[in-house]
Amino acid sequence: SGEQKTEAYRRWMDNADAARFDAASRDTIEAWKRVLDACTKAAENAQTDPEREAVAAVRSEAGQRRDWLLAREADTKGDLDEALRLAALACNAASPPKALVDYHAALEVRKKTADAKAALKREYNRLAGAATAEKDPVKAADLWKLALAAAEDQADVAAANSALSTLAPEI
Repeated sequence: SGEQKTEAYRRWMDNADAARFDAASRDTIEAWKRVLDACTKAAENAQTDPEREAVAAVRSEAGQRRDWLLAREADTKGDLDEALRLAALACNAASPPKALVDYHAALEVRKKTADAKAALKREYNRLAGAATAEKDPVKAADLWKLALAAAEDQADVAAANSALSTLAPEI
């Protein structure tokens, strides 16, 4: 009946509010999931637009906080792509906090930097492979010089310099 649904809605919203208070102080993924679970039950029993809107507001905050925490967890595990996806999802919720927006922006910068480094590494590997396969020492040296320019880590710099030193007497 309508009265039973109203009572169930109130009970679940009270649970959601209590869980939200707890989650705000503990700020854990599990605590925010409890808020979302209570919101799901409250939404099942909501009968009016104001009730649905109240559930949606709590659900939005809880989902945002959970996704932000999941993003930080993925970041800690080294999964930058997943962290970026989750941070973007959290930012899509209503009124993201400045700290969340800043975190998402920092992840985007890190992703661009990582992509650029990966591209340089691929270019180094391509050039080093071509230089190693090249029979003409002059052409090989030119390729190694290009590879050296693309080298980012010390091992690649050392390998390119060593190859150039080896080729020097032949040029």
